[in-house]
Amino acid sequence: MNLAVIDLGSNTFHLLIVRAEGNGFVELYRERIYARLARSGIGMISDIAFSEGLDTIQHFKEIIDQYQVSNTKVVGTEMLRLAPNGAQFVQKVKDLTGFNIEIISGEKEAEYIYQGVRQSYPDDTYLIMDIGGGSVEFIIVEKGVRHWLTSLPIGIAVLYFQYEHSDPIKPEELLNIDAFLTQKLKQLREQLLNHNIEVLVGASGVFETFFDVEGVSLNAYLEAGDFKNKLGLLTHSTL
Repeated sequence: MNLAVIDLGSNTFHLLIVRAEGNGFVELYRERIYARLARSGIGMISDIAFSEGLDTIQHFKEIIDQYQVSNTKVVGTEMLRLAPNGAQFVQKVKDLTGFNIEIISGEKEAEYIYQGVRQSYPDDTYLIMDIGGGSVEFIIVEKGVRHWLTSLPIGIAVLYFQYEHSDPIKPEELLNIDAFLTQKLKQLREQLLNHNIEVLVGASGVFETFFDVEGVSLNAYLEAGDFKNKLGLLTHSTL
């Protein structure tokens, strides 16, 4: 039996098709497309983003049909949670493809992320971070057990449209972002003081991109010092 999952993020749409075998799954197809629903900000899906988002889902539908998928799950995240025309987008997808989009809460999104990551690190202790366009999820895991999770509206699109107006970004804009994140991450900081966390597991395309730039293979470890050395270069680069 072939199964599919579509993840409708604020910046990227993901499709994963698997075949159920025994107690597990075999990956058959994977694709990521930058649909960029939040290209004009989190507040509203622009006309071009609306149209290109629909085109992407229809493309996914063609792939799903080719693989004779028997069950497809489609989930929407922060952009569809907040956009006033999100319900209109959901209905249009239903009309065009028959897909029912489930708009999940930030906490549910974090729970899905945890369930996915623990497949690779079932008994370890770590902090999971998933950087999205609209939200960022943090999950603290000790010896494979989830102790705390949160979803915060501090994604890339939020920061870009709210704070960054220069290219490259100016020092005063960086200070504004730093103050904003310091306030938003107070609870995370408090939680980390109560847990002995030494490993950060990155669970999004942002980390894949950074590892690719660094020439580091996925699922490898990158020392925090090496990351910090590159951070200044990235921060002061143009888009």
